[in-house]
Amino acid sequence: MTIPKPNTTNIQGDNLLPQTPSSQMITPPRVDFDKNRFDTLVAQKGVDVAVEKALQCPCKTQKINNLSTCKNCGGTGWIYVNRRLSRFVLQSMDFQNKEEVWSRLVHGVVKITAPAEEKLSFMDRITRLNSNSIFSQVVQFEQDRNGIYYGFLSYEPKDIEYLGLFITADDKLQQVNSSDIKITNSRIELAPTVELPYIDDNNPLTATIRYVHAPVFYVFEHNREVVDNYRWNGKGETLQYLPTLALARRAHDVDDMTNLKQGRLHDNSYDDSSCVPTNIFKPACNPQM
Repeated sequence: MTIPKPNTTNIQGDNLLPQTPSSQMITPPRVDFDKNRFDTLVAQKGVDVAVEKALQCPCKTQKINNLSTCKNCGGTGWIYVNRRLSRFVLQSMDFQNKEEVWSRLVHGVVKITAPAEEKLSFMDRITRLNSNSIFSQVVQFEQDRNGIYYGFLSYEPKDIEYLGLFITADDKLQQVNSSDIKITNSRIELAPTVELPYIDDNNPLTATIRYVHAPVFYVFEHNREVVDNYRWNGKGETLQYLPTLALARRAHDVDDMTNLKQGRLHDNSYDDSSCVPTNIFKPACNPQM
């Protein structure tokens, strides 16, 4: 059986004219990723988050560690700047249990899919705005110049479930009504009308508090830090950057991160010229949010 050859001629009247196949006919078949489709999926299936860039604090030198009194990092070694809104896909928020001889270490880990324009890096901070988490901690109060007793919380609370002042080891905790509590960012103040126990240098004012807050995560690993790919546009190849994948951990599972309390640290945010004016998620350049 004879296989016919492809027609490479064009008949015009009685003349046979050679015809060159188009470039599209000789281009090998290919399947390309479409960045717009990936970004649309992140926008549709993602959740609203606040993203803050991490900077290492220069209060650390070769001779000394990070200063515990530093007003830029709070002694953690990390400064957070340029808070902005975006939308990420957060999934597989699970627990990784590690058995030790003396205790069990439980860490909450979440996978994060983020648009490439966010340029996530190690230790960047991500707050899931519309979700709730419960946290309990001990607050040590100090007195300001106006005689108001105040303290700082690890997270910015949305609602306070319980606050009880420590009296003595033999006495019941003294519950404080929510109407006698003032919250500003992560700063908590007691109203002057609250009846306080005996306080001195050896008996500071402390309390236990249980409250609702937005979950906060810190990026500690990149599974896909950069995903660059070429796509055929009909005339040539176009370089595109696809969403990235990172792993993040709950704030209270990261050493010293609970020392980063809003209201007592300097704001070192700067004008980010690389910030994209708009995207399909939300207005992207809003560091003053």
